[in-house]
This record gives sequence, structure tokens and C-alpha cells, in this order.
Amino acid sequence: MNTASIDAQELALPRRGPVQHLDCEAGAAAELLVLEGRVWLTREGWLDDHFLAAGERWTVAGPARLHVSADGGDAALLALRRRSG
Repeated sequence: MNTASIDAQELALPRRGPVQHLDCEAGAAAELLVLEGRVWLTREGWLDDHFLAAGERWTVAGPARLHVSADGGDAALLALRRRSG
């Protein structure tokens, strides 16, 4: 029996907007796909920054707190999928 659930949503990141925080619970995974623009992201507690352009994706297993914002002076749009179970 498969008990996995998927939560999918789009997240608009405004130009020069505040940093958004995304949580991924223990035992879950999150996949971010950039639909428009360019995105800056980092994982709390890590020193690495990542920059993703439209069409690129990034996956993380929880527990994790991600910080994301639009990069490059333009707005961005993310598709976010969280899978648990």
C-alpha cells in the first residue's frame, strides 16, 4: 500500500521581494522547478548558494528549511512539489 502524498503549488517571487522560507519535513522531499526568471536559494545551515534559471530544478530531502528569492532584478515563478511518506 502506497501512503505517499504529494502537495504541489506555484510560488511567485516578486522582483526585489523578501526572502521566502520553505520547510521540508523529516521523511519528506521537495522539488523546485523554476518556471520563469532566475532564483537564488540556500539551505539553512549550509554555506552554499544556488542559482537556478528557468527550466532548472533542485531537489532536497528533509528535514530542511530553504530560503529562496528572485535574483537578477526580475520576478520569478517556482513550481514546488512536496512528497511525504
